[in-house]
Amino acid sequence: MTLDLISIDEQKTCIFILGFGLPTLLLVLDTIVDLDTPPIFIMWLTIAIILFVFCLIGYGNPNYFISKIASDSFQSKYATSVLKTPLIFLIVYYFLNKLNKNAIRHPIVNTFHAKSFHHSGENRTIRGSDVVCNILLYATIIFSSLFGL
Repeated sequence: MTLDLISIDEQKTCIFILGFGLPTLLLVLDTIVDLDTPPIFIMWLTIAIILFVFCLIGYGNPNYFISKIASDSFQSKYATSVLKTPLIFLIVYYFLNKLNKNAIRHPIVNTFHAKSFHHSGENRTIRGSDVVCNILLYATIIFSSLFGL
């Protein structure tokens, strides 16, 4: 007996929104600054590890196979593989934030909605390293969502 509350296609869509949307929201909202706080980072890391476990559980499940992808493609062939993205995002964030803090002594700030080179939440100037880190983190989200397991 199965509970078919939503169809497999709707489940795949929800999985993609969760796997891609969660790290994107962490990046584009001011939450990126909060990730510098160890308890908050640990909380998000725990959530990301749980999602990664679901990624591994769903790998190989024929219900989540994406049939429109060529067999020789590097793209993910299972819908649940996008659930690895939050974990990869947090790992890359951790190292980029360490580099940024060593270089300019400040955590990474959000630059997506910036209208000037001043970040009001952190009350400091947005630097080139912040912009580069944001671009690298967004590229991480995109490539991790599309490629992999």
